[in-house]
Amino acid sequence: MLEPDAVGWRAEVEVVLTGYDAAFAPAHPPATDVVAFYGPGGDQEHAWPLSDIEAQSARYRAPIFVRSNPGQASVTTDAETFMSWLVGIGCPKGSLTVLDLETAIAPNYVNVYGQLLRSEGYLVAPYGSSGTLYKNPALDGYWVDLPGATAIPSNCIGVQYAQGGGGAWDLSWWNSGLPFWDTRPPIIEEEQMPYAVINKAGTGYIIATDLSHKTGIPDPADWATLKTTGNYQVESFTDALIDNIPGS
Repeated sequence: MLEPDAVGWRAEVEVVLTGYDAAFAPAHPPATDVVAFYGPGGDQEHAWPLSDIEAQSARYRAPIFVRSNPGQASVTTDAETFMSWLVGIGCPKGSLTVLDLETAIAPNYVNVYGQLLRSEGYLVAPYGSSGTLYKNPALDGYWVDLPGATAIPSNCIGVQYAQGGGGAWDLSWWNSGLPFWDTRPPIIEEEQMPYAVINKAGTGYIIATDLSHKTGIPDPADWATLKTTGNYQVESFTDALIDNIPGS
């Protein structure tokens, strides 16, 4: 079970995921659970093209935005640039992303950046050196650069502990259950899927499988998008039945 706490997301049972990150996609990457890769903007010299991202075999993806000199940057421009890229590469809302601060200490920048990304549905894990990272807000959990580490620090969700590939990439451990971009999400059995319905007035609803509650989706465009995801049973319910189901 995964629970949010003061430093982000932690698992009750300690299971570790392996990960790597690299400035450029290696021709023969290590076999890991997670791949972390760089986006445009900030002071990152190379953004991974979509072809390199899609070629990765790791199940989980962690997009990174680099800003090692936040005092010289517009946090709004940075956030908007990164979010536009996330949408363009198909990163799902709710996914964990990374803010790479290197050795920067900039609590105000981190807080505003986190607010902007969270407002659009993305989570943020600040990354940086162990000597400076903890002086920044944790947001959704720290990913710390700690060479030689033998375990994930208790106040972090991930640790970068060594280099690999002759220095071509860095290796990390991550807590399991983190809300990474999952390229192989679990399949929901149809009978367990909630219902997507619409009433005669054109208001859409998502209704629990056991009909115990409903969530109204008043925007027809939003409802139309939801029902095409494959995660709902699209049904025709009478208005009387819909009206009798409690709202959530």
